Amino acid sequence: DSTQYFEAFYQCKQTPDSGFILIGVTDKTDADGDIWLVKTDKDGNFEWEKTYGGAGVEYGFYVNICYDKGYIIGAEIIDIPSDNIDWWIIKTDSTGQIEWQKTFGGLYEDLGTVVKQTKDGGYITGGGYSLYENPVDFYMSKPRIIKLDALGNVEWDKMYVQEKYAAHILIIHELPDGSFITAGQTTL
Repeated sequence: DSTQYFEAFYQCKQTPDSGFILIGVTDKTDADGDIWLVKTDKDGNFEWEKTYGGAGVEYGFYVNICYDKGYIIGAEIIDIPSDNIDWWIIKTDSTGQIEWQKTFGGLYEDLGTVVKQTKDGGYITGGGYSLYENPVDFYMSKPRIIKLDALGNVEWDKMYVQEKYAAHILIIHELPDGSFITAGQTTL
């Protein structure tokens, strides 16, 4: 087949069977781009792939392995033509079948950048929530952390500091006492 596709991986993690799980984007199934989850064996040989998406553009940026050997995916959905961006969390089983999914966002650019399973079997996700678009077309956002239970239901949802241009959480870790430590960025 001489057809060429746009395909990119953004993250790779080693799986319990010593293989690898990769997350990214492909336009093989949708010209706008879909989330692409690929499982390989320990030598990098293809085992299976799944795509997730709809009519817009979807990118998978983050994948983590869950206690049940399934996967938790952090992604974004870009609506065309409005360019509204929402953050999308997908929980799959060990073969990539969706068990549940949640989206978070508002009218503007809401980016989720990290998602991990917590000691209690739930999940923690961090990103940025856009409050408004200013007149020069910059998105003003606040760092945001959302705690989910094992089924993806919101347990708590917190935003921090005064809004800044493109402010968001990049890293989050659970500490031994069950609290969280984060780091992020802003361009202002």
